[in-house]
Amino acid sequence: MKKMHLFMVMLLTAMVPVLFNSCNPIPEPDDYAKLIIGEWDMTRYEWDMEYEGEEEIGSEYFNEEDWVWEFDDDKLIMYMEGDHDGTYRYDIEGNKLYTEYATYYEAQYFKITTLNKTKLVLELTYHYEDVTAKYTFVFKRI
Repeated sequence: MKKMHLFMVMLLTAMVPVLFNSCNPIPEPDDYAKLIIGEWDMTRYEWDMEYEGEEEIGSEYFNEEDWVWEFDDDKLIMYMEGDHDGTYRYDIEGNKLYTEYATYYEAQYFKITTLNKTKLVLELTYHYEDVTAKYTFVFKRI
C-alpha cells in the first residue's frame, strides 16, 4: 500500500508542471512570422559594450510612438517621430530576424527573445577584435 501511495505522489508531482505549462503556450518559431506582422512601438533600447576591458552599460527610453517599426509580409518600415526613417527587407528563420538593418550594428540578424501578441524583444550581439556589444530593443504592439 505504501508503495502504491508513493507511486501516486510521484506521478502527481511529475504531472503538475505539465498542466501549468499547457495553459500558457510559448509560440513556436514558425509562428513568429505571423505574430510579428503589425506596428511595434519601441519603448526601450539597451546596450552593453566592452572595449579593451572597459564596460559601458546603458539604456534609453522612448516616448510613445517616437520610434515605430512596422512589419508587413517581407518589409520592415521604420518611423522616427512620425517621419519615414527607412525600409528594409526581412526574413524570419526560427528565432532569427534577418534584416539589412542589423548590418548597421555589425550583425547578420536579431535574435527574437520574446514575441507574443503585445510584446517584442530583439537582441543583437557582435564581436569584433577587442569589442563585444549586445543591444536589446524592447517594443509594445500598437
